[in-house]
Amino acid sequence: MSESKKVRKLLKEAIAAVQDEIHAVQQHPRRDVLTAPEFLEDEEDFTYRFESSNPSFEHVDELALISADPPISGEVVRIDEKHIVIKFEKRPDEPFIQGEVEWVNDFVLQRTLEQLEFLSESGDTAQIERLTEIFGSSALSGEAESAEILHDGYRNEAQQQAIRKAMDNRVTYVWGPPGTGKTATLGFIVANYMKAGKKVLFASNTNRAVDVGLLSVMQALQQLQFRVEPERITRFGEAALENELLAQLSFDEQLDARRRQIIGQTLDSAQQLRLKMLEEMRSKLEKSGRKMPAKLQNEYDMLALQLEDKPGESAAEAVASELEQLRYRELVRKKLIATTLARVCTSDILPTLNFDAVVIDEASMASIPYILVLASRSKAHIVFAGDPMQLPPIATTANRKHRDFLEKDVYTMASEADSMEQLFVWKDQNPGITCFFDTQYRLEDDLAEVISEVFYDGRLKSGKANAIIHAPSQQLTLRDAQQKDKSDVSVHLVNTTRYGPWIDTPKSEYGFRPVNQVHRDLVMELVKRLVQKEQLHPSQIGIIVPFRSVVWDYRRELYSSNFSGVEVGTIHTFQGREKEAILFDLVMSGAGETQPRRHFTVRPFDETKNGLSVPRLLNVAFSRAKKHMVVLADMDHVRRVYHGKFLGNLLHKLRVNKITGKKR
Repeated sequence: MSESKKVRKLLKEAIAAVQDEIHAVQQHPRRDVLTAPEFLEDEEDFTYRFESSNPSFEHVDELALISADPPISGEVVRIDEKHIVIKFEKRPDEPFIQGEVEWVNDFVLQRTLEQLEFLSESGDTAQIERLTEIFGSSALSGEAESAEILHDGYRNEAQQQAIRKAMDNRVTYVWGPPGTGKTATLGFIVANYMKAGKKVLFASNTNRAVDVGLLSVMQALQQLQFRVEPERITRFGEAALENELLAQLSFDEQLDARRRQIIGQTLDSAQQLRLKMLEEMRSKLEKSGRKMPAKLQNEYDMLALQLEDKPGESAAEAVASELEQLRYRELVRKKLIATTLARVCTSDILPTLNFDAVVIDEASMASIPYILVLASRSKAHIVFAGDPMQLPPIATTANRKHRDFLEKDVYTMASEADSMEQLFVWKDQNPGITCFFDTQYRLEDDLAEVISEVFYDGRLKSGKANAIIHAPSQQLTLRDAQQKDKSDVSVHLVNTTRYGPWIDTPKSEYGFRPVNQVHRDLVMELVKRLVQKEQLHPSQIGIIVPFRSVVWDYRRELYSSNFSGVEVGTIHTFQGREKEAILFDLVMSGAGETQPRRHFTVRPFDETKNGLSVPRLLNVAFSRAKKHMVVLADMDHVRRVYHGKFLGNLLHKLRVNKITGKKR
């Protein structure tokens, strides 16, 4: 089979898998529990702000408050990294202290399907050729070295190689474990592309990752003393981080500025001031989710009509004509566009643009359909940056064939690997296109030691503890780290067996919802001690659990205990995030309050059910802590059902916990 036929077959597989996933998503709506509702009196109708860090709301327009009886329909007004604002059709009954919402999350999938069908059926040979170059056998060899690369002088050898290969190759795979300087190095890769006059698309899975990546690019440009006009760089979509520079680079802000400029150039000065003021007022109201009052809107419309100064096209028509093409023209003239993968797939404009280079951060989290859409826009270079030993893509469909396809990432597709060992064999056999960042600078040495041995074949070294900008000479091997004071331990295992934990599995229309009250009580005790004894602010603490239903249970408990600032979520919630202290509750014990209890494995922790996703999920959970990593596990349960499995082997490498003052 020819390379192009293989690509067309890959597109057909992607289309079939996405179609099946859309059906599954529609049959299984997403749910979440929102806390700390605040009624916004200055907003329209019945509008509330809730605490939420769930990125899934980004492309949600409508949802339902299902904790109300009967459910109340709502409209998402806006979201940021910590809050979501929702306008309900009527006011929820008081007391209103939290709300469970439900929505169908198929918008991005529907638009992605449209893009894939266009790629498959359009007959655009250029895009098929690009995909063939990227995913065909010719991509396995790197090119000759280019001219000298530019960086800050502190990139280590692996990081320099990544920049060089990105400049030379059609395709480059950057493998960056936690704390190895991947994001900073990507900043220099993009800066080198831009200095070479290339148009770049930088994309990642989450708004936060896009923001961090874009700020890294701006810092790299500054360090290289290469000035790019700010209006040639844009952040397309909603920023998650509150940052003055990101606000300046916001595409919406840039577009508003151009609108005002166009209106100012078109209208007579006598009426220009009033129309400008009305335009600015409307823009601000729209950003807050409100509409301009009817009286002012009528004034705006009348003013535009009155500005016909001579026969032919009116000023209002001239403005309308100019503004209609403005979004497209503004995006075309950008040298760097930073946005999420979902925005690329759902935008009417971005999929029509071509880029000299496409850089995808967190590529190991992106499913193949999204990768295909973005790769088709790359004319000369594409960089996949991520960690195939961290979070994999996730799918909802129960169809095994389609789920396996959607949960495969670009690294495992290229390597055909289903284990860590096979990934490293592929990396070692393809040195021209792969880079492994082998030095971490963030994690405490004892935790880094465990992570290196278990997740990275012992290849991950620790750099100097205080190294933020990485110099190659500032390295400390893990063997040296073992000679450090053993009392300075950051990773702890709390063996909960002695407390007699058990799980209740109440019947629920929402599926498996385990409740382990013993674990929950222990976690709440640890939270109190971290706040009172370790002087940590609640926002510096994170609780990770394997099941979404347990997230809701913890949120209720934290809220009622005045610890709502503690963030709790599944492993996926914490990808790319860090906390001073992470409490990882495995939740599972024997089922039933009385003996004999029933012990069984669950998909998140059993590689016979979930394959390579198990070590990837555990790796994320274990690499989110800056100082304290506490794991709560019923080791009797672990020994019964996970003996010889990945989880069992990992937990036996951990040290004994001492944080609560009692030896476990």
